[in-house]
Amino acid sequence: MTILMDCHLFVKSVTHSMAEKEFWRLVSALEESVTVEYGADLHTNDYGSGFPTKLTKNLMPSDMEYINHLWNLNNIPVLEGSVFRHINANISGMIVPWMYVGMCFATFCWHNEDHWTYSINYLHWGEPKTWYGVPGEHAETFERAMRRVAPELFKSQPDLLHQLVTICNPNILMQDGVPVYRCNQNAGEFVVTFPRSYHTGFNQGLNFAEAVNFAPSDWLPIGRVCITHYAMLHRFPVFSHDELICKMANDPNHLEITLAVETYKDMLRMVESEKSSRLSLLEWGVTQAEREAFELLQDDERQCDYCKTTCFLSALTCNCDQSKLVCLSHKDNLCQTCLPSQHTLRYRYTLDELPIMLHHLRKRAEKFDDWASKVQTLLKKMDTNCNNNESEETRVPSLKELKALLNDAVVNKYPTNSEIYEHLNTIVTEASKCSRAAKDLLRQQETLRKQQLTAGPQQTLSPVKRTLRSTAGRNANSGLRDNLNIRLTLEEISLFYEEIAELECDIPEKYSLKQLIERCNSIASSIMSVLDTNNAKEVNESLKSSDLEAVLLDAQSIVVVDFGPQLESFRHKLEEIRWLEECDLILTEDVKPENQKRYELTNIKALIENGMKLAVNTENINSKLNELQQMVDESNKWIERATNCFNVKTEGQNESDVNASKPSLDFLESLITETESNSSLRRLVLSPQIDKIRESVGSARNWMSRVNVLFGNESQKNNIKVSLSNANSGAAPMIEAVEELVVSANGIDCQLTHLANLNSTINAARNWRDRLNRTFTKKSPLYSIIQILSPRIASMGQSSESSFSSRTLYHYLKRMSSQTQPKERKNSATNGKTGGKSIFETQLNGEYSRTHIVALYKLFEEQELNHLRLTRKRNASKRLYLERKASDLVTDSSQTPSPEDDSKSPSFRFCVCGKEEDEWMIECQLCNDWFHNTCIQNLQSFLTPYE
Repeated sequence: MTILMDCHLFVKSVTHSMAEKEFWRLVSALEESVTVEYGADLHTNDYGSGFPTKLTKNLMPSDMEYINHLWNLNNIPVLEGSVFRHINANISGMIVPWMYVGMCFATFCWHNEDHWTYSINYLHWGEPKTWYGVPGEHAETFERAMRRVAPELFKSQPDLLHQLVTICNPNILMQDGVPVYRCNQNAGEFVVTFPRSYHTGFNQGLNFAEAVNFAPSDWLPIGRVCITHYAMLHRFPVFSHDELICKMANDPNHLEITLAVETYKDMLRMVESEKSSRLSLLEWGVTQAEREAFELLQDDERQCDYCKTTCFLSALTCNCDQSKLVCLSHKDNLCQTCLPSQHTLRYRYTLDELPIMLHHLRKRAEKFDDWASKVQTLLKKMDTNCNNNESEETRVPSLKELKALLNDAVVNKYPTNSEIYEHLNTIVTEASKCSRAAKDLLRQQETLRKQQLTAGPQQTLSPVKRTLRSTAGRNANSGLRDNLNIRLTLEEISLFYEEIAELECDIPEKYSLKQLIERCNSIASSIMSVLDTNNAKEVNESLKSSDLEAVLLDAQSIVVVDFGPQLESFRHKLEEIRWLEECDLILTEDVKPENQKRYELTNIKALIENGMKLAVNTENINSKLNELQQMVDESNKWIERATNCFNVKTEGQNESDVNASKPSLDFLESLITETESNSSLRRLVLSPQIDKIRESVGSARNWMSRVNVLFGNESQKNNIKVSLSNANSGAAPMIEAVEELVVSANGIDCQLTHLANLNSTINAARNWRDRLNRTFTKKSPLYSIIQILSPRIASMGQSSESSFSSRTLYHYLKRMSSQTQPKERKNSATNGKTGGKSIFETQLNGEYSRTHIVALYKLFEEQELNHLRLTRKRNASKRLYLERKASDLVTDSSQTPSPEDDSKSPSFRFCVCGKEEDEWMIECQLCNDWFHNTCIQNLQSFLTPYE
């Protein structure tokens, strides 16, 4: 219900102006009361700080960088140059931050900071905080206006404004002439108040803030005035101002120079006042004195009983009451009954010790004066040298010297807001900036140049020239150029050098940069001298690509400078000169033809293409292009002829037609001759066509030489058939050799004039051999045709007459049959020969002349006849024996032969089995031997019908 009610009550958001108006209405409405909750002045040592500190637990990694951050409120009071750095006590609210958490309309009344110090407030989170402030120089005006608003309160309580209970509408103050300024502090914003500035404010809503005081060197004189003001109002100070000054004076070398100067000034006033007060005290009659270490006393034990000032340099006590003391300014208020002689002066330092402390401070301050004088003298000398136009070597001091002076200022903590320091820092900053830029430029030049040399130059010559020599191309560092972030133009780098030359000090990179610029100017001059020439032929011939390449490489070696469009035009000019030189290499014929270099046709075409892409188009270039194109056209025609002569379809054609479709030897030789006589073709590499033509011509000539070796001079007359038919006395070529010659002709891409005659001769020989085999052999023959036709004595080996018999023949045939398988018999019948040679072939001994063959055949024929006669004669007795025995069986069939008759009859062995005769026997009509019928049947398993 509460949530719903709130939604109905607050139907729209409340603006800052509405909240501000309501706040001041409530302040003015005395009859209305509003209660708010406000947690103010919360000590960070007790509750922790909103900023990360070294003592904070569970820090996040992102918090570490803020522990020592300058804007961390825990660090601001004790930063370098702060007065509070020299206070040992952790003064709550001043040196140790306070935190503030409050709801809407939580208010802090009109006040200024303790000791009129600076304050800084940070709003960590929440709704804005509205501030109202009055400048410090108008503080008395503000105080008078407040007294007029509530005179009775100020009359009864003079220090009412220091009690943080006074609030007044800014409009009332402004009506009384008080300047009031306002601001809204949002979360994450700082608000700084200056010395003695009164301020007030309230929360626009729930928020959380943190605040602390700080005191730079310019606060010291304000702080002393504040002590006097506090004494007038009888207000207790937070710390002793004199004690703080003396503590800093005792350690002047650790003071920032501005703080040392301000401390010296403030202490000088303090010492003069102390001397005057002590002299007045002495004149009054006080003669007793004791040293007192006031810093060891509690603050309430050393406060002036009258003005409440915390004493440090001196105090006055009375013998009647040692617990009571006053400052020297209020000696009359110490004791009204005792004489001055009964008073005792308690002092911290003697009047002789204070000047010594002043001297150390002054020495520290004068050290800065000496440094400033040295800097001023140097700067004055620099201005004088600049006006007198001294030489660059002696005109200005080095950057190193000025940096040393600036470093002295930092080490000795000289004031950085002084004019002399700012001037020196400006000079060093500008020079350092130029030095870094120049150093980066030179380093980048060196680094990229090393990368350029490591990567190596890229060749941009055409393949024609690249085959002759190696050189760097124009895109040698194009990849590196793309990686360069910034490239200065020649004008920019010249202006940069002018800026360096005008510096009030000398930087070490100045002279290296000067040398670089001189190189750039020289390169630019060379480029312009080339570009200023016209495109006349005689001018281009005078320009050498090597000279232009040297200039281009030099320009490319300076990778940090952009030579502008002139460099691109220079590259175009170099491309033109290179292209013309390459054309001259190709188009200029060598005096000695054998030394003429040949170039790839693709390179010529690429050269033409590159010529068409040239940025310029002159008459000389067009002339070169026409000559190159003529070379390409003539080479294309030759290549087309050479290619077409081999691209003949031979599918489905016989060998004669295939040979006739091939290019003739004369045509191929004419193509070769053309490549040697034509000036265009003589300068080109015509591979692979020319290689194939030369190979074909060489193979054809070699083949013709082999034909001449086989057939002699008749082959040259195209009369091979006649040569074969007339080979009665000489040795005719073997058919295998002729066949191998014909087979080798198939791989030759050229017409062969004798190939048709050779094919006809081979076919005729094969037909004759086939007819011979059909005539004298049967299916699956055991013997080759030469074995069949040669005499039997040659076929059966060198058997002697005595050892030859039918049984011997049987075993011979059986052995031959077992060694020859049926498959081999089939091959033997097909091929007309067996695996081995006959004795007749062996006796020929490779001599195949007709005379030798006939003579050897006659010899073997005679041996066969003689052998057959002997065999018949031997077997004739077997026939007589069998006839006689048969007749005896017919006539004496009724008689039984006796054993004696059997023993007297001759013993014969018949047949292949070597046994005696049987009832049924068959006589061989060639050798007249007798065979058993059963044995004949057994022989049929391995003998042909012919055998």
